[in-house]
Amino acid sequence: MSAGDDRLAVSLFQQAIALDAGKALYHRTLAAAEFRRFEQAGDATGAHRAASELNIAMALNPLDGRLPGLLGAVYVALAAAPSPAANTGQDRQAQREAWRKIAVSAYERAIRLEPYNPYYRLEAARLHFVLGHREQAESAVRQAVEIEPNFLPGREWLAMLYLGSARRDDAVREYREIVERRQRFAGWHKSEADERFLAADVAGLEAALGRNRPPA
Repeated sequence: MSAGDDRLAVSLFQQAIALDAGKALYHRTLAAAEFRRFEQAGDATGAHRAASELNIAMALNPLDGRLPGLLGAVYVALAAAPSPAANTGQDRQAQREAWRKIAVSAYERAIRLEPYNPYYRLEAARLHFVLGHREQAESAVRQAVEIEPNFLPGREWLAMLYLGSARRDDAVREYREIVERRQRFAGWHKSEADERFLAADVAGLEAALGRNRPPA
């Protein structure tokens, strides 16, 4: 896989599974290889194969929250990918909605297994929002930042949600929390994971708040 030979990688992972079918790790890595083929070639078959392998891995290791998290990401990617030209607009929309619902279920399973991982709650919220479930979307991210107050991607997402709902005061509160927390940790040595945790588009939020100033 590192050398970019995905076909050979898939073949070798399949051989490993044939020799030892009970290892969830082998199915997970095969899923990664199949999904990369989907990303590079755009063939949905690779994504479906990845989903199938992840489902097998989940059955073998039902306590690993990373597996349903990965499954959710596969279905999010399927929903965002271009659909075959043969499908009508209505068919495409129905299929994408079905994939998003499967992705929500996968992320909700991941949340049950890893309740302190805020990223799963944020991804579930994004899906709920697209599906029209605004209250569930807000609730999911509120829970994420209650569990992890320094999870700034969640606070940024909430701020934009509030602006879209004409709740400027709530958006300003989240913006101030983001600024204060970024300043608090500015001098700290941070790992890549820490940087991701504290990432927020402060300038973008400032611009959005400026465009949403109440009339004088």
